[in-house]
Amino acid sequence: MKIKKSYLLIIIFSLIVSCNNPSTNPNNNNNTPSVKAVTSGVHTIQYGSKTSEVDVTDKVQLKNLWINLVGDQLVYKTKYDCKESGKFDAQANYYDITDTVNIRTKFIECAVYEYNNKKYLAAIYWDNQTGVGMQERYRLIITDESGAEIAWYGGGGNETVIPDENTIWVKYDFVFGYIKKY
Repeated sequence: MKIKKSYLLIIIFSLIVSCNNPSTNPNNNNNTPSVKAVTSGVHTIQYGSKTSEVDVTDKVQLKNLWINLVGDQLVYKTKYDCKESGKFDAQANYYDITDTVNIRTKFIECAVYEYNNKKYLAAIYWDNQTGVGMQERYRLIITDESGAEIAWYGGGGNETVIPDENTIWVKYDFVFGYIKKY
């Protein structure tokens, strides 16, 4: 009987401790967004393995940098294999490998976002094909130093309302894909 009470006390104590500890997920720190818009100034930004000093309000320069990074690039499922998942066209629109005629995600514009204490060139896309029950159709995508496409969703389901610096982005828990020439 005494052993059963000890086990019960251990279980209760464990539950109390685990319920009192905050989440250690870096993307869930008290609802603090994992990315933050950078809306003014001249900053050195990362895009793939490249860096550039840019005025973050110069949308033309940001778009050109993004198109030079992803334009006409194949996207691979993982960093270490040759299984293609899709392709960017010359205007940075993305097509699934299974449908090279219809745009899967349409390029909208670029911005600069801070992620993990670094400033990145980011692209905003409109997703033409979402999963069942998904209401958010905008995607925010950066390409990190390893060629990984890291993405967030947010901004709602109205194509005419383009996300801005106040949009709350929620990070996907998987990598969208990898580009080889980054």
